[in-house]
Amino acid sequence: MSRHTLVKFIFVRIVFVCIGIVFAFLAGEAAVRIFDLGPKRLEPLFIPSYRLSENPILKYEYRPCYEPTDTPYDDFHTNFAINSAGFRDREFDVEKPGGTLRVIVLGDSITSGNGIENLDDTYPKKLEELLNRDSGTTRVQVYNMGVGGYCTMQEAETLRCKGLVYQPDYVLVGFCMNDFWPGSDGGVYERLLAVNTEARTPGHLVSYESGLLKYSRLAFVIHHLIKQRFGSDPPASDRSIEGGQPKKNVKQGLGLLKRLSDEHGFELLVFNIPGFNRPFEDYRFSKMFDWLKTAALEAGGVRVEDLLDDFSRRGPDADVYSLDELHPNVLGHNVLAEILHEKLMEHFAELRTPRGR
Repeated sequence: MSRHTLVKFIFVRIVFVCIGIVFAFLAGEAAVRIFDLGPKRLEPLFIPSYRLSENPILKYEYRPCYEPTDTPYDDFHTNFAINSAGFRDREFDVEKPGGTLRVIVLGDSITSGNGIENLDDTYPKKLEELLNRDSGTTRVQVYNMGVGGYCTMQEAETLRCKGLVYQPDYVLVGFCMNDFWPGSDGGVYERLLAVNTEARTPGHLVSYESGLLKYSRLAFVIHHLIKQRFGSDPPASDRSIEGGQPKKNVKQGLGLLKRLSDEHGFELLVFNIPGFNRPFEDYRFSKMFDWLKTAALEAGGVRVEDLLDDFSRRGPDADVYSLDELHPNVLGHNVLAEILHEKLMEHFAELRTPRGR
């Protein structure tokens, strides 16, 4: 075989190998999309609606009075307006009218409603509607103090430094899988440090990935499988809470919540929001909730509820409740509000007389 023929043969082989690789990648991409395999890419967090906080525990917070029209907005955060207190809700009244029951809801982006266009479709507002329907002459106000990316300790600190002024009768705390990791904020704090508090980056998104990972579901799945196996990302299993920092964050947060409850006389409920990344019958995070219950007992007897069974009784297919395997869709928020309504109504009689100062 001549040298020219050999080079031609090698070139043709390389071309066919490349074509095969491209074909295999496209076939894999199609399979991932057709069968909707996870993990799914979470929508990026929108930086202009955040600012750095002077509180070192909070680190960052929503920018008070932020309006979606202030900068070009993305589809995932349409109508994500922030009130003057720094939360995604209507304006809060500090003065508590007579005959009014107040409920504060703490949490992260699930509670603030990432991906939910209308405020009234978020579970705190749906819960407010349900409670007012069944509360008789008592008026119920539900204040949404969820902030995207917050962990348990940040949520407890939010109540301490921002929520107590509203004299809550009941405090609900939404707990989810990423609450164990204080740094699982999608890069918000790091980016805010980079651009500084008053810097403006119109239309900028804190993206979890870029380039091929942003547009290819297959590349995203492979990337995260490799990171879970060899990288520093918390693995998607119960083993991921064995380290000291995740447990410390949750224990400190629960301890502060319990102390505030004892000092200020409100009822406290921590509820576990299940993951929606696989059918409920194949749920793999039960040990996390078992550990949460133990930590709640050690914190002085914080009441905790696991909502896994409540969701699964309404249907085994977890993905019908979620936008991206983590954040609930409108149906998920409706069901979450209904479940919480049932939990609260079990104890609502004792709350019919709202407390004062």
